[in-house]
Amino acid sequence: MGIFVGILPFIIRGAIALIAIKPFIEWFLQRRKFVNTINSIPGFPSYPLIGSLWITFHLEREEIINFALARPKFFPDGISHAWLGPFPEVRVDTAELAQEVLLSKKCFAKARIYDLMIGGWIGNGLVLNTGEKWFKHRRLLTSTFHFDILNKYCVVFQKKADVLCDVLEKYSKSGETFNIAEYFYRLTFDAILETAFGLQLDIQRDNDCAYLRASEEIGEIAVNRVKNPLFLNSFIFKMSPLGRRAKKVLKVLHDFSNKVIKDRREELKERKFNTEEDDICFLNLLLRESQTNTFLTDKDIREEVDTFMFAVRLTPVFINEFISIIYLFKGHDTTATMLSWTILLIGNHPSVQQAIYDEQVTLFGHDKTPPTQKDLPKMQYLERTIKECVCLLFFILF
Repeated sequence: MGIFVGILPFIIRGAIALIAIKPFIEWFLQRRKFVNTINSIPGFPSYPLIGSLWITFHLEREEIINFALARPKFFPDGISHAWLGPFPEVRVDTAELAQEVLLSKKCFAKARIYDLMIGGWIGNGLVLNTGEKWFKHRRLLTSTFHFDILNKYCVVFQKKADVLCDVLEKYSKSGETFNIAEYFYRLTFDAILETAFGLQLDIQRDNDCAYLRASEEIGEIAVNRVKNPLFLNSFIFKMSPLGRRAKKVLKVLHDFSNKVIKDRREELKERKFNTEEDDICFLNLLLRESQTNTFLTDKDIREEVDTFMFAVRLTPVFINEFISIIYLFKGHDTTATMLSWTILLIGNHPSVQQAIYDEQVTLFGHDKTPPTQKDLPKMQYLERTIKECVCLLFFILF
């Protein structure tokens, strides 16, 4: 009895220790099972903390991009994995495997790497949302993308395209070489500002736009964060100079969105939320919906609008670095990138360019009347050309 009493404190301490470390043991066993599952997929060698990022350390930027794009050659089965520090990334490179993933109803939650890169800006917008909130917002947003509404945006796109032509006219006379991608990004950004916010800031002509500069800088910050394994820890990142800079840039982005939403809500209140027939900007539609759907707060509205701004502001550097560092380009179709590559291909094939021009002359003559939505289906050769360009130079990696 005396011996039992003597060891009783040790038994109690041991039991307490087991109870205390039980969650860690369970996590460790689940983590090990998860890691083994990921590593059973063909992939790059990895090391603790840095994962597979060591591969990029000795490569120049262009070499990293080429290496990432050549990844399917290393893994001909069409599926491979890489470790971004402690975070795994599985990439599929065939249409059949991509279909399996995209049609799955089991995995709605995005990997943490997405939250690290864009979560600070777009919050819980549709891209990063999950669960019941995702379903509610998805149903709600579907109504704002009715074809009747989208067709009305054609007028905005035509207007912005006319501005682009005016801006580029100087190059047609001087013969100067320039990077057309920069102008396409301003074009798409200009269009999204009007269709999403209802704002006309003329940023194709005005380079001094704080929101535009901030949206570009936050993309650079996101890429630099993923490059540094230490910054995958949110606390360390927030304490770093880069994290403090990110906080200031995010404030510019969110303050802009919040002010626009506040001012527009007050304006619509005065009109009793009766929008004009041509007043179909995305923000107005969401504010009107929020009157009958109380779960849609101003913060939710800002996150959804910011999500669309993010989609169009994937700059060339951001896209290339995003691909090269995490070997993945998320499912945002970047119109500006597609336009840039399409123009390059058409420019390198004069006969195709002439055929496109001839089709436009056949349809419209030399009349400068802007085409309407009804005219688009008539541009059959142009449509086939664009689709062929998409096939030749894909803009989304799965």
